[in-house]
Amino acid sequence: MKHLFVFFALLSLPCFLWGQQRFEGRVIVGLNASQIQGDDLAGYNKAGLRAGLGVSAVLGERTSLGLNMLFSQRGSSSPLTRNNSVPRRLVQLNYVELPLLFSLADWWDEKQSFYHLAFQAGLSYSRLINSSVEFFPPFETEKENFAQNDLSFSLGVTYYANPHWGFSASYTRSIFLLYNNKKHLNDNGAPIYASSMRAYFISFEVQYKF
Repeated sequence: MKHLFVFFALLSLPCFLWGQQRFEGRVIVGLNASQIQGDDLAGYNKAGLRAGLGVSAVLGERTSLGLNMLFSQRGSSSPLTRNNSVPRRLVQLNYVELPLLFSLADWWDEKQSFYHLAFQAGLSYSRLINSSVEFFPPFETEKENFAQNDLSFSLGVTYYANPHWGFSASYTRSIFLLYNNKKHLNDNGAPIYASSMRAYFISFEVQYKF
């Protein structure tokens, strides 16, 4: 129930933002490089799309509060082999993501009247749309036990080349577990998988602000 409350609270935020004295909109297209802690796979080998729209309320000369609505692909993957002799283990997770971010601007450009840098920090709620697992027992069947709701913290920075075009990098780490092995036991009462799993990812984005 508390997850639904967070979800609807975030959905209602655009109404608040549109009521502010000044607001800004964004189109966002980017790439996630992700992995999952606890899946016995190392490295940010899983690439995925991250794209959508955003709106921000300008709170002060250098500060703003923004909400994005994104389609975000995450998961984990074993590295590709040169001859592909070993099947690639893959966890594919597709989310609707709602990051709520506070932003602090810096590096004022007097000629064009805009800030080149913006530092972001905040929380992100995500809802799992669907998932798939390949060559990764026992998760080929355990994917039904992946958490449907996710809450993460996020830190990022955006460089604006001009008043409209920006290039962002961010780090996001889940607070909730993707898979809790203490909740899913076999017939003998032992965990089906030895470890719980927690997701995190790095994002690189291009933004157009209007």
